[in-house]
Amino acid sequence: MMHGPCGPAFPNAVCMVNGKCNKNFPKDFCPETRFGEDGYPEYARPEGGRTYKNAKGHTFDNRNVVPYNPFLSVRYI
Repeated sequence: MMHGPCGPAFPNAVCMVNGKCNKNFPKDFCPETRFGEDGYPEYARPEGGRTYKNAKGHTFDNRNVVPYNPFLSVRYI
């Protein structure tokens, strides 16, 4: 799943608050997964030069990827 488009070029996006994305996208490139000072993971976002263009013509790269792990989303009964 990709986040966006948002940012200064799209100030009317739903996630925009006071001129910034409230989800902090696009994220910074990061060569490997590491844990931040707050204990939350900062997932690997390598700068590989690969991009994706959606049907509306917006270009995305690794900085716009929303991490998703279906195993963590499973609800146990």
